[in-house]
Amino acid sequence: DGNGPTATATLVVNTTAEADTARPVISSVSRQALATTDTTSQLAVTWSTDILSTHLIEYGTTADLGLTIKDETSSTNHTITASRLGLNTRYYFRIGSASANDPQNERIAYSAVDSLITPAVPDTATPLAPENLTSVPGNGAVRIRWSASTSDNVTGYRISRDGVAIGTVGMDTEYLDLSAVNGQSQTYSVQSISAVGNTSALPAGVSAVPNIEQVPTVPSNGSPATGDTVSLAPTLIVDNASPVFGDANRALLTYEFQVSTDIDFTMLTASSTGISGGTSGNPTNWQIRDPVRPTTDLLENNVAYWWRARANDTEFTGDWSTPTLFITSTAIPTGISLATFAAEEDRGMVSLDWSIAAGQEPEGFHVLRSLSQDRGFQRITAGVVSGTETGYTFTDYDVRVNMVYYYMLEAVTTSDTFGPITIKVSPPDDFTLDQNFPNPFNPSTTIRYEIPKQTKVILKVYNLLGQEVKTLVNATQQAGFHTIIWTGRNGAGNAVSSGLYFYRLETGEFSRAKKMLLLK
Repeated sequence: DGNGPTATATLVVNTTAEADTARPVISSVSRQALATTDTTSQLAVTWSTDILSTHLIEYGTTADLGLTIKDETSSTNHTITASRLGLNTRYYFRIGSASANDPQNERIAYSAVDSLITPAVPDTATPLAPENLTSVPGNGAVRIRWSASTSDNVTGYRISRDGVAIGTVGMDTEYLDLSAVNGQSQTYSVQSISAVGNTSALPAGVSAVPNIEQVPTVPSNGSPATGDTVSLAPTLIVDNASPVFGDANRALLTYEFQVSTDIDFTMLTASSTGISGGTSGNPTNWQIRDPVRPTTDLLENNVAYWWRARANDTEFTGDWSTPTLFITSTAIPTGISLATFAAEEDRGMVSLDWSIAAGQEPEGFHVLRSLSQDRGFQRITAGVVSGTETGYTFTDYDVRVNMVYYYMLEAVTTSDTFGPITIKVSPPDDFTLDQNFPNPFNPSTTIRYEIPKQTKVILKVYNLLGQEVKTLVNATQQAGFHTIIWTGRNGAGNAVSSGLYFYRLETGEFSRAKKMLLLK
């Protein structure tokens, strides 16, 4: 319908990949027993799983259980109810979930057997109304949320729009109205419902005005363009959509891609959701690969495919982009696709970490750097940066504090470029004098120190008698991370003997000394 939230997961259809049949993890279990009439009661259990799963309950009046209710609906939030139970009776039960990709339920995760006693008489008390009602407008839709009622006898909620009931839900605390009228203010209210049908008072409502601007805009298909010939694993690129204006909670967009052999997308060849938005130098993109078997191509040679994309802001999904046609060919080399690319400052150094999509084997990467986002990039790696099982890493030691740097990657195999990403190198917070390295040393060692502001710096080496051996630094220096090398020579340029020495850093407000050992 274009209005529901998009799950952040990758989906590939029409492949022969083996199903993921991992057992789900059950958590956040809650249970409730309520009398529904003078002679019957019900048991409702809710829980969560870490993956999309089906759900069931096994129950009975003994620990042997014996009765089962199954629901094949896939979700990560589960509610299942056993009805027409006796009053004032102990019932034993356990819940279970199986992966949505395990249709035969061969690997069901079960909870431990639990029990409770059903009420002796129906609870006829009027439940309290839910609180904290909020609304989020969309395009022809409004999402309503509320806090659960604090009453123990609540079994569901009734949603009204402008005083007229439009739907009910179980123990969920969210409702999506897909029949809202654009441009009109509509007022929503929610009532609690008890097991015997009693309802809370109709609380004050919350208003919303849906319109076509309450969803992300349509992204534009960038590459491949209409009629392009591409590899069997092309990278689809779109220009970013714009989020709903003025709503900071919906500013972060993710993207969904679809690929099909027909323009109506009635049969999908591949699709992916939850793709993070890119930047001007690293646009939003998705490479068409099978996440289960990354070395297996999803597309066939010399076939025409249509593709499209849309944006999601966790509340609503925008419209699809205009379908674009491309043609596959084994004559086109497969490009490299990054899975991650990040920069982190580390005490005056910049660490770059990146990884590629599974199944790709590039020869390596070059790292490029600039002080500008769109020009002046120069290669700063002497050779090729090779990867490990966990990805790629490179540390740039040649940076200065309070400077903003932009980094790009260049794949050696295909010359594909990625980035830029940016980072600012901040000055240190405090004065610091590090232990020299190596230590013991011969013939030289490096001393590193940090100063948080411009100041006069004196760094000297002393022998065991406290006599000065050499002045390494005597100058005013800028804030930053500094290093100096001592070659084991005194102020006259002569080599000193083996032994223990001290080095001391002094500024106007800081003084610190450390030991070092010269071995020959």
